[in-house]
Amino acid sequence: MLRILPLEDAQSFITRKAVRLAEAEQTVAPILDAVRRRGDEAVLEYARQFDGLEGDSLAVSAFELRAAEARVSPEFHAALDTAASNIREYAALQLPRETSFQFHDGRRLGQIVRPLESMGAYIPAGRYPLPSTLLMTAIPAQVAGVKTICVTSPRPSVEILAAAKFLNVTNVFRVGGAQAIAALAFGTATIPKVDRIVGPGNIYVTAAKKALAGEVGIDFIAGPTEIVIIAEDADPKQLAADMLAQAEHDVEASAILLTTSRSLAERVATEVARQLETLPRRPSHANPFAITARSFCVRRWTPPWTHPIAWRPSIWRFMTPRCCRTSSTLAAFLLVPTVPRQPATTLPDRTMSCPPPALRGSAADYRRPTS
Repeated sequence: MLRILPLEDAQSFITRKAVRLAEAEQTVAPILDAVRRRGDEAVLEYARQFDGLEGDSLAVSAFELRAAEARVSPEFHAALDTAASNIREYAALQLPRETSFQFHDGRRLGQIVRPLESMGAYIPAGRYPLPSTLLMTAIPAQVAGVKTICVTSPRPSVEILAAAKFLNVTNVFRVGGAQAIAALAFGTATIPKVDRIVGPGNIYVTAAKKALAGEVGIDFIAGPTEIVIIAEDADPKQLAADMLAQAEHDVEASAILLTTSRSLAERVATEVARQLETLPRRPSHANPFAITARSFCVRRWTPPWTHPIAWRPSIWRFMTPRCCRTSSTLAAFLLVPTVPRQPATTLPDRTMSCPPPALRGSAADYRRPTS
C-alpha cells in the first residue's frame, strides 16, 4: 500500500529512522562481544539462529564453488564476463598513483601507495541475492593488489558462489548479519581478520560496522535503500515502478513521493497496488514494510536549498516541468517548511547544501559537491 501524508507529518518519519538504528546498535552489541570472546563457537551459534545454517562448516568448499559454476547458465557466465571486464577496467583507472617531486632546495616529497593486506566483502543473499555486489567489491580489491579477499554471505545463492569461483575468490563463508561483521573484524579460527570491510547489508549489518569502525576499516555507514521522487505531474506507472524497485530491497527501505498534486499521489497509490499484484515476491504480514511507499503531498513547491538538510535519502529523482530528471547517488535533503531558513555555513559538519541551480539546467547542476 502507499500512504499519503501531509508534509508536516514528515518529521516523525525521520525520527523513526534514527530510533531504529539506535535500537539495532543495542541489539548487535552482545553479538559482537560474544564473537570477540568465543570466536567460531559464537559465529556458528548465531549463524544457525539467524541464517538457518545447517551443519558445522562455515567455509564453502572448493567442490561447492565448482559445482555452482557448473550449474549457472551460459548467459549468466557471459554476463559475469562482461560485467567483470567493465568493473576491472574502471577500477584500474581509479588506482591512486605513486608520486615523487624534487624541489630546488633538495627536498623530495611524494606519496607511496600500497594495497591493504586483506579485505572482507559482505554480500547480501536474503530476499534478493546480489552477485553483482561481489563483483563490485572483490574486483577493485584484486586490481589494487589485495592478497586476501574474504566473502561472507548468509545462505549464498548458486549465482554468488559461481561469481566467487569466476573471480577465483576461495575464502567464502556462509554467515551473515552482525556475526559476520564481527568475525571479519576480530578474526576466528575459520574466518581471517581483515583490514577493511565493505559491502551493503541490513540495519544490523550497518549497526555492527558502525560499532566496529576504528577496530577495522569500513567503507561507510550505509542506511537502507531510499528514493525520493519530486513530481508535479508524471506517468503514475513509471513513478510506481521506480518506488517499488527501491522499496523491495529491504524491510527498512523507503520510497517517497513529494508532489504538489494530491490527485497524482492517489493515482500513484492505485498503481502501486496494481503492480504489487504482478511481483513474484509480495510482502507478507510478517514483513509489512518491504513494499510500503510513503507519499508526501506538498502544498507548494519550495526549493530544497532554502532549508537545512534534515535527511539524506540515497536517490533523488526530479520529474517536474521545471526540473531536469536525474537519478544518482548523492546527499539529499527533505523539505521542512517549519524549520527557519539558514545559510549553508551554519549547517553541521558532514552535511551538504545545494546552491540554487537554474531549474532548467542540466543534470550536472545536481552533482555531488566535491568538498
